[in-house]
Amino acid sequence: MEETEARDALAMGAEEALGDSILSEAQKEREQAADQLFLDIPSWDGALVGCYRDVGRKSLQKLARKAISASRKGDDNSVLQTDIDLIWQANVGVYVHKADLDESTPGAVRDRHNDRWLVPLTNDFGTVTFKMIGDKLGRDFKGSTDTILYLFAKDGGDAGIPIGAHSTTIARWLKDPSKGASEPGEV
Repeated sequence: MEETEARDALAMGAEEALGDSILSEAQKEREQAADQLFLDIPSWDGALVGCYRDVGRKSLQKLARKAISASRKGDDNSVLQTDIDLIWQANVGVYVHKADLDESTPGAVRDRHNDRWLVPLTNDFGTVTFKMIGDKLGRDFKGSTDTILYLFAKDGGDAGIPIGAHSTTIARWLKDPSKGASEPGEV
């Protein structure tokens, strides 16, 4: 009888440890999902993905004041520049996506909202952001506007609409990061 009770206690302990492990992993994924947003960078056909984090209330207020001021002065590019500024400030990484990536890929991160695995572009300083992408692409960008226009426009086309849609998606996500990103046209 004692042997059976010992086996049952051991089995219960193993089940509890497995349950705790699964719960811990789910909690980690939940926190990661609420902490960052992954969005495909337009014009790269899903191969390049931007990772974004909350820029904080003060930064958002500063961006809003700058946009309002520029608009009052009649600056026709103020909306586009505000979108670029939000994308630039919120970006914390550039990732690559290929269909054959999975959890066994070194450095892979799960994009839970899109059910895919991504690998960050890295350099000697860590994960590459939009601020550092020029070196990876062999280009010398002249700042945020030049970089974002290049990344978001296909073959030199107009990047205004993709930039606006991307910025809108980030802004909507910032309202409630736990929900993931909705498409720009969704309410």
